[in-house]
Amino acid sequence: MSAFTYNARKLCRIGKKTRPILVMMTVCLFLLVFKKSLLKLQNDYPQQQAVQKPIHERKLQELNAADQPVVTAPKNTSFHFQRTNNKLNKPKSKPVKKMKEPDDDPNANQCYQTRDCARMKPVSPKLRKKRGCEKRLPDTLIVGVKKAGTSALKSFLCFHPDVIASHFELHYFDVRYFLGIEWYFDNLPYATSKQKVMEKTPKYFIYPDVPRKICDDISPNVKIIIIVRDPVTRAISDYVHEDESRARMKVEGQRKDRLTPSLSPEMEAIRNIHRRIDKQNIERAGLNIYSKLGETFEDSVVDENGDVVRTNAIVDSGIYVVHILRWMEYFPRNQILIIDGDAFIKDPVPALQQVEDFIGVNSYFSRDNFYFDEEKHFYCVSKPEKSCMPKVKGRKHPNIDPKVLKKLREFYKPYDKWLVEVTGQNYTWMKYDKEF
Repeated sequence: MSAFTYNARKLCRIGKKTRPILVMMTVCLFLLVFKKSLLKLQNDYPQQQAVQKPIHERKLQELNAADQPVVTAPKNTSFHFQRTNNKLNKPKSKPVKKMKEPDDDPNANQCYQTRDCARMKPVSPKLRKKRGCEKRLPDTLIVGVKKAGTSALKSFLCFHPDVIASHFELHYFDVRYFLGIEWYFDNLPYATSKQKVMEKTPKYFIYPDVPRKICDDISPNVKIIIIVRDPVTRAISDYVHEDESRARMKVEGQRKDRLTPSLSPEMEAIRNIHRRIDKQNIERAGLNIYSKLGETFEDSVVDENGDVVRTNAIVDSGIYVVHILRWMEYFPRNQILIIDGDAFIKDPVPALQQVEDFIGVNSYFSRDNFYFDEEKHFYCVSKPEKSCMPKVKGRKHPNIDPKVLKKLREFYKPYDKWLVEVTGQNYTWMKYDKEF
């Protein structure tokens, strides 16, 4: 064995014995070299934590060291502290005045901010969801008669907490049927589960095929309300209304239809088809739905031969019994409420209480809800909020030739007698005629 090989083996045996010592020496050398760096990191760590503290806590540390009695937080914080028994505590907050919640108002269970149908503004979507406000088809329809008090009736009923009615006359079942039931549904008001939904369009009363459409599209169990009044007085009021509309149209032109959407050529074609069908139904049923205006009321209702013009809707609308019989073909008598309009004008409370019982809502109306407006000469709502129909509803009637008035009363008399037989009730205007 050479000397080199012998020395190499000897060094290996020595290395195996000294390996743990070499490792320990290496660790000690590492600690010795980096001792100062490790100590610096250890000393700086709390300071780094302090830097991360919120500004108000750092300010408190400074003030504690200075032992100041009162501490005010910086402007960019929302805290204020005071010293108590050498401790810094948050002061007791002042009592905050409770804001009035939406459910604290008298319309808390309503879907609209007011009960006045003329100023309907829905509550927020969040409140509508909370109160269970949804749209649904009507439970009751006021179908007529035009110029007999339908607007006043609906306006008063809107103030009942369990009744909601659409603001506009939707005219769906007469002239907008081509738009489809979805359009009708979208234009109905929101209602809670406890409220009865109403829609009022007086032209439904005389329009052909409307009772069948309502029965098919809504329900055969829907309630129907009809308000009638002295047919002669109603005819005069109808003429005055139409005459004013004619004069306004000459000045302002045709009013824009706020409800019918812009129609595509296809929808225009569908509307024209519906119009042709309605025209055929009108002719087949022998109905008169169009108002024909002469220069005066007398010219409008009596022809050159002195005969009453029944083909004029101003006259035909007052032949109540003929139209009521059409409605009774689809709805039983106990689903049709007929209100005496003349009695309603003199005292609305009995009629409103009658409606409450008919549609099945709680009793609400009393004479405390109304007052008589001496200037307008009709009743207005006094509570839950003050409201009155516009003065235009109390239009002054012109002086009518007594001979024409007599001729009209003679014309309506047999129909009025028939009305009493069919409906089983008497009417105020008939009490002044000795023959009744």
